Amino acid sequence: MPVGKRARLSLQPDDPDTKQHLLPDTLSPPIEWMEHHDRPRESQAEAMLSTLPGEDGRRFQQEHSIEDDPLDEIDIVDVETDQAELHTSDLRKRHPDDVADVEDSQDIPAMNHRGISEVVYAENKEKTRIAYAVLDTSGPVEPVYHQPSDTAIHRENKKNYLEFRETLTPNFNAKARERQGRAEHLSSACNEWQEQLRLSLQEQLREERRKRSSAIIPPLLTDDERSSCDVDLQSLVEDPLAELKKSYLTNVWDDQEKTIFREKFIEHPKKFGIIASYLDRKSVADCVQYYYLSKKSENYKQLTRKQRTKKRPRHHRARVRRASQRKALQSSVPKRDSVSSSGSSSLGAV
Repeated sequence: MPVGKRARLSLQPDDPDTKQHLLPDTLSPPIEWMEHHDRPRESQAEAMLSTLPGEDGRRFQQEHSIEDDPLDEIDIVDVETDQAELHTSDLRKRHPDDVADVEDSQDIPAMNHRGISEVVYAENKEKTRIAYAVLDTSGPVEPVYHQPSDTAIHRENKKNYLEFRETLTPNFNAKARERQGRAEHLSSACNEWQEQLRLSLQEQLREERRKRSSAIIPPLLTDDERSSCDVDLQSLVEDPLAELKKSYLTNVWDDQEKTIFREKFIEHPKKFGIIASYLDRKSVADCVQYYYLSKKSENYKQLTRKQRTKKRPRHHRARVRRASQRKALQSSVPKRDSVSSSGSSSLGAV
């Protein structure tokens, strides 16, 4: 039996795990002391020391006499007290009736001539008895267990679990079968869908191959009817370089034409239609082209600016304009003498 564990109280007394060495009882006197209670205290103590078991199962040998040091006697008494307590508790558990009879029948006479060891022994005995009395009343009703399976609540829980398991097992089995059936159904449906997809792809491939094989390839060479077409030869330039050279020759400006263009441009700035009217062999496009080609060399802006400064003031031009208008009005009105002469001639004829 392990040293750190407490023996189960529910086991039978004959169980080898519950066997312990019997130690002297301190609450009730030992059997040898009860038989020889008439002997002196010293002989009784010697008898008890000789009957105590040792670690190897042998009896303790009396190594010290009663007349030795009192401290040694106290140590011996402490050892005896501990062993007696263990023996007493074991006897009470094994034979509660016999121990009660012995306690009732024992009668220890008071002795006034007790020694120090006897006084200490008696006090320890009384303290032990009181402590055991308190321990018996304050301890649990049920014995201490080694593991949870030793308790009644554990056995009750196990029983309830077994009863509840009978109702849970069919439910779990039904759910497992339903889950398995659903997985099988989905697997079969997926297999069918994949098979249909494979067949449809194969059918599409066969149809595409059939269309390619049945397609009519048109002839590479067409007949005369299909080969006829309308060819537009408008604005056809057979020799672009020759046309370019010809354009250079047609747009040649001599010195007289350049002078006329310069003078007319000063009079009519950027009015290429009026300028072209003074040149017989040049068009408006030719004048525009020549203007942009000779713009930097001739500096037309500076020439037009100088011409503007040479013009007369504005009031002079207004006076000239009014005079011209007056002359136009006078020319449009007939003379008074001519009117009067024509009237008199007509009257004389009448």
